[in-house]
Amino acid sequence: CLAAKMGNEAVVAALLGAGGDVNLARFDGCTPLSVAAHEGREAMVLALLMAGAKVSKAKSNGWTPLHFATQEGHKAVAELLHSWTLAREDPVQRYFLRFSKLPTNLSLVDPHGCSLHHLPAEVVRIILTKPPCCRLLSHQDIANVCLTSKSLNAAAGPSAVAFRGVESSDCHVRMIAFAAVSRLVCDGKVTPQHAAAIFATRLQDVDWTVRRASILALGDLGTHAAPHAGAIAKRLEVEDMNGNRSVQSVLGAAIQALVKVGEHAAPHAAARLDHAKAHVRAAALRVLGGLGARASPHAAAIAARLKDDDETVREAAAFALMKLHSHS
Repeated sequence: CLAAKMGNEAVVAALLGAGGDVNLARFDGCTPLSVAAHEGREAMVLALLMAGAKVSKAKSNGWTPLHFATQEGHKAVAELLHSWTLAREDPVQRYFLRFSKLPTNLSLVDPHGCSLHHLPAEVVRIILTKPPCCRLLSHQDIANVCLTSKSLNAAAGPSAVAFRGVESSDCHVRMIAFAAVSRLVCDGKVTPQHAAAIFATRLQDVDWTVRRASILALGDLGTHAAPHAGAIAKRLEVEDMNGNRSVQSVLGAAIQALVKVGEHAAPHAAARLDHAKAHVRAAALRVLGGLGARASPHAAAIAARLKDDDETVREAAAFALMKLHSHS
């Protein structure tokens, strides 16, 4: 908190780099962000926000960083905190604010009473995704967006930035980008097929958390991810488990996603019933069991696994047959 109060960004960066908690509060509940906001340290506030500081975390008296900045008359800091407050529950806006490095200190109220808070969410989203420029956004920028928002393709900016985020070298950025793309699909701004193609590019990511996130995101698209069922099924062929949590997590995500993809996943799972590794055979059977009656064309192949050398595979086969018949 002392470094935040003094505006010493180098010290704060060193503390965070050593594993310090950016949201660690004092005895009175005051966080480094609240202290920086109280002192009007705009650069420090932005650095803390981009490091993951919670913009709405309040002191014991209920005051948030925005309260402190407003009370002390730090207009620029208040505007910055206000922008982040608007975006805290929206993965699309949160992604842009934290990772795209676009201007974020938007004015609260213009001379004519136009408030960012009262703008439609889609207009705010367009403003937040404005291409980087050498100056801060002006009231005229906001007015221009308001005038053109009805005819402007609102997905152009968000989707382009989010898709670039999927390719980022930072695994955390890639994870947030997945959430942004998923939100754009829900908003009808990106087609499920396009999103599926984007998610599929990270199925072999070097980071297992990103692989798992891409698999789950594809599963959430259901049958729209059918063209990628084979690539998802490939994730069943993991190395030996040996209690490896990351491997188990990716395998579980692949099983779950394939079941959601539906009958298009059945042939890909059935093709692995003769795999050399028992845990792959068992995983394929769990997929087929989850599909129920949709896996009926592969009933004979499933039944053949009842004589498998591995007990886990035999149990999985018995379960799959039970599910198949219970839904037939």
